[in-house]
Amino acid sequence: MTASPAARAPLSTHTDVRLAAGYIRRSDARKQGDNHSAEVQRAAITQLADQLGCVVTMWEQEEIKGRRIDRSGYQRILEAARKREIHVILVFSLSRWGRRPLERVQRGEDLDRLGVEVWSVQQGQDKPGFMRYGYAGMDEQAVRDLAANVRPARRRAAESGIHMGPTPQLGYRRHYPAWDGAGKRPPGALVVDEATAWIVRALYERYATGDESCRDLARWLASDPRVPAPRDAAAWADYHVRLILRSPLYKGCVSYDKRPQGHYAHAAPGDAMVGPGQQTALIEEGLWRRVQERMDLMGQRPTRARVRHAYLGAGLLVCAGCGAAMRPHVAGTVVGHKGSYLCRTSLRNGGCGEAGYRLDLAHEALLVELRRLRGAPWTTRGEERLRGGGVRAATAARLKQEIAAERAALRDQAEALAAMRGATKGGGIPNEAVRAFLALSETTEARIAGLEAQRALAERAGPPIEDLRALWAEVHRTDPRAAVEGLDYAGDPDDAAPVRRLLLKTVESAKLVERRPATHSRWLRVEVTWTEPVRLLLGARLLTLDPTPEPPVLPTPTELRTAAQRRWRERKHTDSE
Repeated sequence: MTASPAARAPLSTHTDVRLAAGYIRRSDARKQGDNHSAEVQRAAITQLADQLGCVVTMWEQEEIKGRRIDRSGYQRILEAARKREIHVILVFSLSRWGRRPLERVQRGEDLDRLGVEVWSVQQGQDKPGFMRYGYAGMDEQAVRDLAANVRPARRRAAESGIHMGPTPQLGYRRHYPAWDGAGKRPPGALVVDEATAWIVRALYERYATGDESCRDLARWLASDPRVPAPRDAAAWADYHVRLILRSPLYKGCVSYDKRPQGHYAHAAPGDAMVGPGQQTALIEEGLWRRVQERMDLMGQRPTRARVRHAYLGAGLLVCAGCGAAMRPHVAGTVVGHKGSYLCRTSLRNGGCGEAGYRLDLAHEALLVELRRLRGAPWTTRGEERLRGGGVRAATAARLKQEIAAERAALRDQAEALAAMRGATKGGGIPNEAVRAFLALSETTEARIAGLEAQRALAERAGPPIEDLRALWAEVHRTDPRAAVEGLDYAGDPDDAAPVRRLLLKTVESAKLVERRPATHSRWLRVEVTWTEPVRLLLGARLLTLDPTPEPPVLPTPTELRTAAQRRWRERKHTDSE
């Protein structure tokens, strides 16, 4: 067994404090036991940091497979290493850092060039050379061997009638027989759960009558207080009902490899099996077959051709409340319905209370902003302004100085922390000082990240002059209002294609800033963020912006009601004559 770092890594004798990042990973939330729990990993990493003389300024914890390289916490630590914000990466085991050998080796070489060390509680320091390749290969081989042993065993268990999938929420529950400790622990058996079995029987019987659809049955499940809520959603939906009605589990069978999966070992196509199970059937064979026949018939019904719509603001409009994209929504059952733009957050989980707005009003507001763009004559002086990079260079130099000052402040704090360690002659640093340093480093890192983004934008070269001139000419020759005059928003959107292309070239985003009236709005105003080429043309005074138009004077609800009553009295008087 490899000696722990505590046996071979003495306390740090450096004069400065090394900043570390701690990474905790579990493949599955169910893996809580032994030394792989998040609590044990964190405690061991904290102890290792003390032994190495490091201060952990960054923690990342994830529940995701180690073979994936798109892990957000993993990528954040790598980005911090590239920015020289940390000196050491601490993990419980190198397998927690990742399972893919090639990725491990490549990232290890990158970190070596950056001077960032990777330390493991179990294996010690990840050093370049044979040991790095060896540990990475052994970690992947371990999961490959596990997959090669587990999949055939699970297949044999399924063939013997044991349900190998998750316990269904309705109809059955798991019963684990007593185990005397000798031999292999017996598997859990599915037994009928009478508290929910009646729900499954009712679903099959009601669907077989042909009077109710899956959506109707989902509404019944959601409204009946005797039915528990689903595990994976806030309310029952039609896809839940379809899964229950299609499951052979309820007729006393088990299935396996229906959808072959598994990264290291999986079944070949066509290896799916359905066989008799050990559980008691809830649905008789005849009823189950009638339900399948009706579902097959419903799946073959002809569907109405989808109607294309013109969405000028798709991908451009953002929610004024949460910043999420506004998604177009059109009622498919209403002929000629112009639809609305609704917040994506509200559509997903209802977390945003910002109200939507009519699709045609939003398009009109976008066109009003687009028509504010006016072209000035293309002059040599304006072209010289476009080519000149003096302003951008000065801005980039100023931002570079500010970034250096922020990093110097963070380095001074680290040196002060190191001096405090030296003053205590190897003793521990007070918790108050560590907490203050962590709070300061977090704030400073956020400021540095913002300044880096501004600097990258300032140093980026602008579009070629030819592209800018082509956009300038397109703004001149396109009349947005004429292009969409009389456009049928529920018809073919090809007529709006030129305006849509121009919007994508000129508008980066737009959000609602004013609506009248507040409810049942009949007028909108949006605030537009122009694309970089438009901003450059505006800065060079080759494009100008007209003043924001004044909002229209709309009748109040009282005035509308009075006018409706007056028309009603006039019609009544005419009918009486």
